[in-house]
Amino acid sequence: MQTLTVLDQNAVILVSREGGIAFMPKLNGARRIEAAQMSDDKRAVVCQLINHMLSCTPTTQAQAGSGDQRYYKLNINSGERCQDLELIVPEAAAPQELVNLWKDAGQ
Repeated sequence: MQTLTVLDQNAVILVSREGGIAFMPKLNGARRIEAAQMSDDKRAVVCQLINHMLSCTPTTQAQAGSGDQRYYKLNINSGERCQDLELIVPEAAAPQELVNLWKDAGQ
């Protein structure tokens, strides 16, 4: 299993919510989160969230987008470590921390 050991200050995370019956760009739009704007504690929490989702994703990723189901998509460019990750998590299986990350980034 791949893990993200640290979230660099140079890391950029794109979080979007996709799928569903109707496409609404304003509601689905990708949110850009720059790690440099986070405190060290917040970066550690986000890194832990990403690692948790990495352990769950293989079993749930196949469900994403099926049956008009929405899903969250994360693209993580971790900066200097050059680890680019893409995670897809069905909305029904998304941890509340991921939902909050998506919501908070839109403000």
